[in-house]
Amino acid sequence: MSLYNCNTAVRVTESAEGLDWTRQHHHQHHPQHPQQQQQQQQQQQQQQQEQQQQEDEFQTRGIEGESFLLRKRRAADTERLRELRAQLEKEQMERQIEEALIMYMKEQTEQMKKEQRRMTKEISKAAQQMKQDRIGAMKRHEAWQVRKQLQQQQQQQQQQQQLQQQQQQQQEQQQQQQTLRRDRE
Repeated sequence: MSLYNCNTAVRVTESAEGLDWTRQHHHQHHPQHPQQQQQQQQQQQQQQQEQQQQEDEFQTRGIEGESFLLRKRRAADTERLRELRAQLEKEQMERQIEEALIMYMKEQTEQMKKEQRRMTKEISKAAQQMKQDRIGAMKRHEAWQVRKQLQQQQQQQQQQQQLQQQQQQQQEQQQQQQTLRRDRE
């Protein structure tokens, strides 16, 4: 930083040593009045304070800038973490839904198998029952036919017996008539 005092260009460095050396050097070449010297010292102190203030501000700004960047980075990290967590939760939900679906499908398949086994048993049972019913019906029919045949045979026998009796009676009547004729003659 260059500072100009007493219409002469005097380079003042930022260090206190440099300021002292410049002041001494200046006094050697230009003897000053005590009041002017005091005024110059006050100016230099003021400049030093301003410079220090500027440095402090720069430092503060640097810290603020750094903390702003940190906050920004932290916010980005937090957002990324939130996104990752949401994605993980979504994946977990999807996995749970998939597992639940698989379980449901397994249960349904098992239920269908049970139902199929039950129906097969019922069909088999019904078929067996039908077979038994058919056999029963056939047996009943056979028995009925046997009974019918027996009845027919009995009827035929009765008819034959009746015919024989009739024939016998006719023969007896004929014999009686013949006997009566002979007796008349």
